[in-house]
Amino acid sequence: MSTIFVGIINSEGQLWRKQRHYIRQRRLGVSGHSGASNLMPRNSTQRMNECIQHEASTFISTINRDFTGKSLDPAVLLNCAVANIICSLIMSTRFHHNDKAFQRFMFLFDEGFRIFMSTGYATFIYFLEWLPGVRTKCDKLERNREEMVAFVREIIDEHKATVDLEGESRDLIDAYLQKMAKMTKEESREFFEGFDPEKQLEQVVLDLFSAGVETSKTTLLWAIVYMLHNPEEMRKIQEELLEKVGPNRMPNMDDRDALVYTRAALYEVMRRSSVVPLGTTHATTRDIEFEGKTIPKNTHIIPLLYGVHMSPDVWDQPKEFRPSRFLSDDGKSVVRPADFMPFGAGHRMCLGDQLAERELFLFFASFLHAYDFAVPEGNSTFRNYES
Repeated sequence: MSTIFVGIINSEGQLWRKQRHYIRQRRLGVSGHSGASNLMPRNSTQRMNECIQHEASTFISTINRDFTGKSLDPAVLLNCAVANIICSLIMSTRFHHNDKAFQRFMFLFDEGFRIFMSTGYATFIYFLEWLPGVRTKCDKLERNREEMVAFVREIIDEHKATVDLEGESRDLIDAYLQKMAKMTKEESREFFEGFDPEKQLEQVVLDLFSAGVETSKTTLLWAIVYMLHNPEEMRKIQEELLEKVGPNRMPNMDDRDALVYTRAALYEVMRRSSVVPLGTTHATTRDIEFEGKTIPKNTHIIPLLYGVHMSPDVWDQPKEFRPSRFLSDDGKSVVRPADFMPFGAGHRMCLGDQLAERELFLFFASFLHAYDFAVPEGNSTFRNYES
């Protein structure tokens, strides 16, 4: 709330530009070296793809091993699988879904999102945080954050003990530590704009987790919901997977261009669910005129992404689940309209959009290649997703 821990999400001005450019340049820390999964790709894109493939395969294998013939809430396994992609890329580490420390870390993230959303207008009107009920929530958020920082700091300390300051970086943490070690005090002050470099690194790691895990996991859970409600669409996707991939292997990133209907259906899930209904807050740098109104300098502007995705002026019957919206007239290629913006808009759109889209595609395709989805017999909790 009133305490700003900088990082990448809450930074602005030159600090934001420098940190975002550096993380982009480092591709979230992806180098040509292998990470936690012991894969040896030839370049950063291949490593990213193989990292996603590894986690998707592990996810499917875990279900086959532990949950065959049983009903399953996939949230915990998905949380771990998606988080392990970020872990592998930024800290060369992956965790088992039963790891107690990791479970606690992910619980704190989930709880943090729930508490933050319940603070309401205090997100934008800071003095409201001093109201008794809101203050209690803010104090809880700060305690949770301190515990999460301790978890991240332990991993950073392990990197400090093993990093090769003159060699190739293994991940984003290594890259930051190498850069910090080579900087003069003046260079460090300029790059970090006077903020503590180590605290900045801690918050960058937390920011990448918060932006990269919750949204991807929730989108995939919505994908399952939409397949449950639209079995005819699920069958179309599975038929395409059977034709283009075949029954004897799992989908991989090389199948992406061929799986046209699968990608269109995923885009429709992303449009319809709009798991981030409000985009990142922007601010005007000068007075501007817009549709006859004056918006003063330094006004906060919040893109209403859900409003765009559900506007009948843009989409015909927007409440309908219709993957064909994203297909060309001949149905042979995917079309991505300008009004489709699941990763936000403007300069502050999602930093990891390419990673997110790749992992969403591969997990979604792997789900539907491996399984049918159905509600457990006798289940009375399944509700209409329109309500």
